[in-house]
Formats: sequence, C-alpha cells, structure tokens
Amino acid sequence: VLDFTELAAAGEALHALRRFADELALHELDGGRGVRVRVTGDVALSYEEMTLVEAQAVVAGIASFVMVTLLLTVALRSWRLVLAIVLALLAGLTVTAGFAALAVGHLNLISVAFAVLFIGLAADFSLHFCLRYQELRSGGAAREAALGETAHGVGPSLVLCAGTTAIGFFAFVPTDFAGVAELGLIAGVGMGIGLVTT
Repeated sequence: VLDFTELAAAGEALHALRRFADELALHELDGGRGVRVRVTGDVALSYEEMTLVEAQAVVAGIASFVMVTLLLTVALRSWRLVLAIVLALLAGLTVTAGFAALAVGHLNLISVAFAVLFIGLAADFSLHFCLRYQELRSGGAAREAALGETAHGVGPSLVLCAGTTAIGFFAFVPTDFAGVAELGLIAGVGMGIGLVTT
C-alpha cells in the first residue's frame, strides 16, 4: 500500500518488506533457507529516487541558505538587517511549505526544488528593501521615516517583480506534467508569501 501523503510513497511498505525478510532470515544466503530477498521494480526504483532527491534537496536548501546569508552579510554589513532577512526567509519558507502541504499534499521529484527557488528569489526582495533602507539611513533619515519611505519607494517595484515572477511560475500549472505543474503552483504562491514576509 503506497502512502501518497509522503514524499517517498513506498517507504513504509518497503521498510515492512525488509523487516519481514530480516525476521525470516531471508536476507542472507547462509540463513539456512538458501533464499535471498531482493526488491526491484518501478515502486522500489521510485522510492530510491525520491530518497536520493530528498537528501539532495535538504543539502541544496541548506547550502543555498548559507550562501545567501554569507552574501547578505558581505553586501549589507549589518547583522540586524541580515537577521531580519533570514527570519523573513525562514518564515516565508515555512508558510510556503505549509501551503504546499495543504494545497498539493505531497512533494515530488521536481516540486521539492521550491525551497531553493524560494530562498534565492525571496532574498532578492528583502535585499532590495534593505539596501534602500540603508541608503536612506546613511542620508540621515530616522528609522521610522526610512522604513516608510522605503516601503513607498521600493514597495511597488517589489510587488511588480514578485507578480511577474509568480506569473512565470503559474504558467507551469496548466501543463500535463504533474511535477512541473505542482512546482509552478507552490513557487508562484511562494513569491507572494516572500513578498509579504519581506
């Protein structure tokens, strides 16, 4: 029985099969039965692919998050602004993953890449906002005034950028390839979420 609420739908079934083979001593030739159990087929291959993709997605997500944080630290030279962006990214990533769980219910080989896309693109929104804020602060503006002027000055541009990027992702939704369609939906909504968290 496959569980499509999980990234690797066959995980529980394959673990159970291996557990049964271990209990019956069918995993080794010298187990006294002269039988060795091996699992193959589409389900097993799909499971192996998904576990590999899941592991690689985690590594890619962490690596992109660390590299973006380092780049922001060099660009902004302000731990407060970097912390604000990192918190906005984490909040946006969490909300986008929650949306994916509610709207789609699972991730696949392609849609699992939404995290890396979100980190890279949503960080751009925050970076533009923070650079304008820094420019106004260095010109002598008070914090509240600088935040307000930044929102009014850069806000419309960020809305336009998030909107056009989301439209690009939403263009994937009507395709027949479910993985690409799901990625388009998740990443498109993620751009709106990234804008709001910024």
